[in-house]
Amino acid sequence: MTLPMPLLTMISGAILVATGPLAYVLAEHATVRMVIPFLFGVLLLACGILSKQHPDLRKMIMHVAVLLGPIGCVGAIWSLNQAVLPSSLEKLPATIAEVNTMIFQASSQAKVEAITKTIMAIVCGQYFVLCIISFVQARANRAAAEATPVQPTK
Repeated sequence: MTLPMPLLTMISGAILVATGPLAYVLAEHATVRMVIPFLFGVLLLACGILSKQHPDLRKMIMHVAVLLGPIGCVGAIWSLNQAVLPSSLEKLPATIAEVNTMIFQASSQAKVEAITKTIMAIVCGQYFVLCIISFVQARANRAAAEATPVQPTK
């Protein structure tokens, strides 16, 4: 059994909403980029709430929400690759000791940003995969319902 899509959307949105401000508080020098997970979370949360309040528009709202999954996942990975990794990997570490030194010397902002981008990529990626699974199941259920003949009532 799978979760209803509006509930899954709200849970994923809530995780991202909590991640944004938490990162903003934990970093020594917070940047606006740390609020991006919060913004994606607000969009997902709004889609989940709207689809519960307007069942007649649920299909359209969920299709809009599913687009946020790959955009958030790819955007977080791209941002992680562009901003966080190159600054911390100027020279590739050769030993575990060098990796530990590199991690401990990284600024708290870089650490927090790397963690939030990773969380955003994971949450948005899993949300997208679960949406695809749900859409496939819904289509299969619809096809099965159409294939079974309706029994006349006596």
